[in-house]
Amino acid sequence: MMKNIIKKINLSLIKKIIFIIIITVAIVGCQKAKENQIEGTWEVVNIADVDSKNIEEWYFMDNDIYFLEQTFPIFYLDTLAKGNYYIHPKLTKTEISIVITEYSGHNNFKVSPYDGTWEITKFSKDKLRIAIEIENSDGTGRGLIVKEFVKRD
Repeated sequence: MMKNIIKKINLSLIKKIIFIIIITVAIVGCQKAKENQIEGTWEVVNIADVDSKNIEEWYFMDNDIYFLEQTFPIFYLDTLAKGNYYIHPKLTKTEISIVITEYSGHNNFKVSPYDGTWEITKFSKDKLRIAIEIENSDGTGRGLIVKEFVKRD
């Protein structure tokens, strides 16, 4: 009788361990797939002014990220900042942490809120939407910044 109970406990424990291993492998595999798919150039869609001639691009490569901008009528992309990014898959959502490591001092670029943890709310091979919750500099309120992108390459 005792042997049967031990076998049942061991079988139940083995099933739980296998389940945990499968979930862990799935999460790690999902992270690698998203890291590979996010690499490349993403152009920000200015949803406030879709006819804007200014271009903002985020370039992801090997956990490095570059923030680029072309302001009309200038015809070249200026590097505003450089940093690192890390993708964090969770059970119900995926996040991307961005850490700014170099800043060009460009007047239009503010390190905050780019520097922080964004939630990936939409992700496909050619579309990306991320959001970050921010707090006013005086601490009086909170808001949400949403960035939408289309893949350039």
